[in-house]
Amino acid sequence: MTMKRLVAFGMLSSLALVLFMAVPAYSHVGYLPDATVVIDQSVGGTTSPGVGTHTFPYNEMVTLTATASAGYHFVEWQYLGQPDVLSLDLHNGPVTFDQPTVQFNCAGGYTVEFVAVFAHD
Repeated sequence: MTMKRLVAFGMLSSLALVLFMAVPAYSHVGYLPDATVVIDQSVGGTTSPGVGTHTFPYNEMVTLTATASAGYHFVEWQYLGQPDVLSLDLHNGPVTFDQPTVQFNCAGGYTVEFVAVFAHD
């Protein structure tokens, strides 16, 4: 190889190395982490999604539904998670939702926890 070709090859190799190293660093720009929703065990009914830990993509609408068993009625959903996730004020005790169906958008990277409360008829 001539000196000109060696210099050109060296420059192209350096450029390829820089691109190889830089592109992965920028490939996650705009990525937002999933949200985790934990549903605790309830007595007197079932929930959808069921008891356990569930993962949802950032900003996905999540629907929680509580269904009372025979001899019970739904009372409330209690929110047990971090107060800033749903922009709720927990200074006056736990936040509750009095409808059997609750909907909210997922805030990426957070874990929120709920329990459905049922009572005997």
